[in-house]
Amino acid sequence: PTPIEEGIGMSRFIAQVVLTGANQPFNVALVVPEWPAIRAELGLDDSVSDDELAMNEKVRALVDADIKIKCKNMKKFEVPQNWAF
Repeated sequence: PTPIEEGIGMSRFIAQVVLTGANQPFNVALVVPEWPAIRAELGLDDSVSDDELAMNEKVRALVDADIKIKCKNMKKFEVPQNWAF
């Protein structure tokens, strides 16, 4: 999974990523977000807590879209089908 993690980790919205899914129907990713980059992209200040950001649909959509972009050249079975903060 290292090349997949490296690809997803190229996202400016992701600080770290761990992929799991060996011997499972699909891969999933555990993501450590890059909150300052996410706040800047969405125009949010520090008054919004990290917990609130993690539950925000716009944040989830932003990270999800970026993961899909980073995985566009990967084989379908390599791409994580789900992810979580």
